[in-house]
Amino acid sequence: MKNPNPPLPPDLWRLSIIGDLIHRHPDDDLTQAERLAIMAGKTWDRPDGTTCQVSAETLRKWLSKFRAGGLAALGDGRPRPGTRIPDPIAEAIARVRREKPHWTVKLIAEHLHETGVWNARQPSLATLYRWCKEKGFLRARHEHLPDAAAFEFTAFGALWVSDVLHGPKVLADGRKRKTYLLAIIDDASRFVVSARFHLSEGVEPLMDDLRLALIRVGAPQRFYTDNGACFRSRILHQVGARLGIAMPHTPPYQPQGRGKGERFFRTVRERFLAANTARTLDQLNRDLQAWIAEYHKSPHGGINEETPLDKRLRIENLCRALPAATNIDALFMQDRLVRLYKNRTFRLQNRLFEAPQAKPGTRLQIFFRPWDLTTVFYGPEHLVAKPLDKHANARRFEHPNAKEATRE
Repeated sequence: MKNPNPPLPPDLWRLSIIGDLIHRHPDDDLTQAERLAIMAGKTWDRPDGTTCQVSAETLRKWLSKFRAGGLAALGDGRPRPGTRIPDPIAEAIARVRREKPHWTVKLIAEHLHETGVWNARQPSLATLYRWCKEKGFLRARHEHLPDAAAFEFTAFGALWVSDVLHGPKVLADGRKRKTYLLAIIDDASRFVVSARFHLSEGVEPLMDDLRLALIRVGAPQRFYTDNGACFRSRILHQVGARLGIAMPHTPPYQPQGRGKGERFFRTVRERFLAANTARTLDQLNRDLQAWIAEYHKSPHGGINEETPLDKRLRIENLCRALPAATNIDALFMQDRLVRLYKNRTFRLQNRLFEAPQAKPGTRLQIFFRPWDLTTVFYGPEHLVAKPLDKHANARRFEHPNAKEATRE
């Protein structure tokens, strides 16, 4: 007897996922990047019954393929043979993976380049990643803490916990808008490393607050969060990899590991928000900082009636201070490999940029902030990429006497 519900073919399955991107609702006020980030945080059912997550970059590629070639472009195409790389590189990757089990493939590739094993061009980084995936050499994506066991670290900076609380509405841009409290709390001391209200709960506020926290107190060993879209963002995990910060996540639908953050939010609701009357975001944040200063000096039941400030000063500090010469802005940018066209342009979020000093027809590493493309860099020297201006480029072909003739 035939299965009455045969599994979807790959092309229809991919189309079912990107359907919301193809037919956007008129009332949807999210940008495409924000919508992609939300979809990348979801779990999808494969046709074979297993589950998976799809990155924002993959969703963007599927959407581009569908718009260019329709449903047929979403198929698997011809089966690809097993990936092959030179034996010396394969042996080096296997050796580094044994010695550094928590390194990403990119970190391994950078190490191979520094030691002269790989020339950073052939094979490409994408080929190395594909080979590592086929051979089972990818690292475990996240460090998981025990599911339900109570835990508490003994040093400041051993673990920071971050979460988001839905806050009150304030006046902004002439209308009432909802606020979101993003808090970062040290697990051992209950010291509030950072807490600010924002008008969104996206990745931009998270990166701003984390950046300021690292400047003030240094980098922790672990940054523990739930599975929200901003906490699953690629830029956050790239920053963590550059700074050596582990990024464990609460297991899905198991909030037990976030108890300290939830307890802090309960105190905020009962002792701060219940009595606060701020009408603007700036005033709300000023009041919050004054309240947190008193919170740090108040006895805390979770740490045996010691104050968070006293315990932070008493226990060991594991936070690593950033060197004075550190370019913090460069650390807090997302990097990606893009295709550089023959006219020395590349595409990012459906916009074309020029990389005049790059080699055409190659893969180019770019650095950017997904929420702000006013500044995009490329190459190891972090050269500035300019938005493509065809009219400005056309002026190069003007006759040298054209301006004088116009004056006459």
